[in-house]
Amino acid sequence: MKKLIVVLTICLVLLTGCSVQSTLPISSWVTTSPQTTTKNENTATLFTTTTVPIADSTVTTLTDTMTLPVTTTEMTPFEIVQHVKSNLELGVDTSDVRDNLVLLKEIQIGNDLVLISWESDNKNVINNEGHVVRPLAGNGDIVVTLTANFSLSGTLDYRDYVLTVKELPSSDLGLVEEVAAELIVWPEAKLNRDFLVLPRVGNFASKIEWETSDPDLIDLQGNVQLPEWGEPDQVVTLYSTISIGDAMVFRDYQITLTAKDPHDGIPITLSDDRILRIVPVSDKIALLTAVLNAEPGDAIVLESGNYYDVNFVMTRSGTKENPIFFLARDPRLSTIKGESTLHFKADHIIIANLAFSEGRPSSDQGVILLEGNYLRMTNILIDDFDQAGYDYKWVSLTGKYHEVDNNTFDGKETGGSLLTIWRDDLSPQFHNIHNNQFLNYQDAGGANGYETIRVGTSTYSQSDSYVVIENNRFESVNGEIEIISIKSGRVLVRGNTFIDSLGHVTCRHGKNNVIESNVFFGNSITDTGGIRAYDGGHVIRNNYVEAIFTSSNTRGGVVIHSGVNVPGTDTVLNAQWTSFDLLIVENTFVDCRQSILFDGKYSYPAHDPEFINNLIVAMPGYAAVRYDKVPIDAIFADNHFYSDTAYSGGGAVVSVSVPIGVEFQMTLPTLERDSSGLMLHPTWGARNLEVVNQEDSGVYWLRP
Repeated sequence: MKKLIVVLTICLVLLTGCSVQSTLPISSWVTTSPQTTTKNENTATLFTTTTVPIADSTVTTLTDTMTLPVTTTEMTPFEIVQHVKSNLELGVDTSDVRDNLVLLKEIQIGNDLVLISWESDNKNVINNEGHVVRPLAGNGDIVVTLTANFSLSGTLDYRDYVLTVKELPSSDLGLVEEVAAELIVWPEAKLNRDFLVLPRVGNFASKIEWETSDPDLIDLQGNVQLPEWGEPDQVVTLYSTISIGDAMVFRDYQITLTAKDPHDGIPITLSDDRILRIVPVSDKIALLTAVLNAEPGDAIVLESGNYYDVNFVMTRSGTKENPIFFLARDPRLSTIKGESTLHFKADHIIIANLAFSEGRPSSDQGVILLEGNYLRMTNILIDDFDQAGYDYKWVSLTGKYHEVDNNTFDGKETGGSLLTIWRDDLSPQFHNIHNNQFLNYQDAGGANGYETIRVGTSTYSQSDSYVVIENNRFESVNGEIEIISIKSGRVLVRGNTFIDSLGHVTCRHGKNNVIESNVFFGNSITDTGGIRAYDGGHVIRNNYVEAIFTSSNTRGGVVIHSGVNVPGTDTVLNAQWTSFDLLIVENTFVDCRQSILFDGKYSYPAHDPEFINNLIVAMPGYAAVRYDKVPIDAIFADNHFYSDTAYSGGGAVVSVSVPIGVEFQMTLPTLERDSSGLMLHPTWGARNLEVVNQEDSGVYWLRP
């Protein structure tokens, strides 16, 4: 893992005298409940940065470190430690502990970094990393004391936290009832998107099945038909059956469907009816002054010219009816250069029609930071905006309901995931990443931390984010094996196109993700890939994978991973969770060296994968399926596999019989390419796919 850099932001208030941001209580940063971040500050801030390196660690993430703003009063190390000790909370009901804990390792206040180590008096129940093992039924609840040891500049102190870990229920019915009590289908009052991920598994390897009161509005695949703008809301009832063995619990959920706002996703122009005032700027001072004084409905418009070293934190919020706009009049004539970072720490702002080149971010978190709620980044070009030897993100998202669309990201050469979705607690994010182009991410030679998109970290991976990544074009993005790294639940990756890219869409941590209707063109380039899956409940449906060429034991068209835990049980959050209950349905694999790989790298093989109506036409000379570990209780139905060599081969398990539910033939069929360049069968495998072209994605002014 790359060395993590925590950025200390020293805020100087522009044009309003000398002031700094006030310190937030630490407890406000540690919570498992949804947070709102509506801002009422009426200041814009300039900032400089100081970097503090944190030692390399396989588990260090931003969520292991808390950064608090500089305080107005100097505090001694003793006072700082006392402040941290008094305010640090665990964010859970300590009398009812059932899940793993998030234990912070460091807290930064100003220039001071308070180190925290943890010690448990019963490591068999809660270890020093916060992993929880609940007592078996009949053993009773167990009380554990966790001690936080604080240190800063020779000042030491500690605080004890007494926690009660609840015993497991004594029956399958009790386990199912616990799962049912925690199950959420949609956490908001209304649903206004066209897809709902229906979870297939819950804790304790429970299975979840669904019925719907109106399949025309919500079908069993999760497709949603929303009302048109101006039409009344619609209500659908979803019926769940949650089971472990023969034990079942039934729960009903009412989902209210509402229309999308007609402004959603439209190109931004100065004729937008939400703009109340146009504020033209032609130099950096005018720009920063406009940022300071922005009001709802203002459009801050960059006139033609180059803008060097632009850095600000914008804390002025717009409204839903009248967002604040930050845009160039003509992005072909206005460019932001030098060391620049634009940080939007507010709500309802639209950042549009900009170009960044010949520079680098001044913060390792990126050139654009979206922090708040309902922020949109659209029609922006970031081109080769980094410097060798430094690791940067390009875009960082915190908060909720952000939209990143119709942008072009080209030529990233350094480490740091290009687009990072941060998850600061267990609450969902609801971001939508669509119709972008991600181009030419340099091969890191096997290094970690070069993802094109990363959703979350392992810390909060066993909770749901409801992020959508759809209709994007990825071409020659070769940073690392995980092009899209999903460390969260209930993520939808749909309708994207991947071309000549050395990596995979990877369900790395988390459950119940949907990978659907994507297109992968490997063009026989070594170590191109398709989809990888750990953990449970994922749906891999209606994808097209062509000419993936690799002999790696972790790469292929679809890789079903072994893991370190008994499927359906918990393990440490950053480990390799064994895949189970995956649904692989209606996918097409053409001319791949490894179409499907059952990985064998870890102790436990995959359990209960289900393969329905998939088509494989293997690359000549190679088997249809590679087995490094044979999955347990795999189900096959109506699959059609073709190889001129063998059904199985190339793996640690040399020969596996053709399972029932697979029609296997050694004469390769001929498939014709359609107008999109896909070789689809009219009945078997993927259907009704579209390739995301340059005309459909990226910034508007560079489209053919």
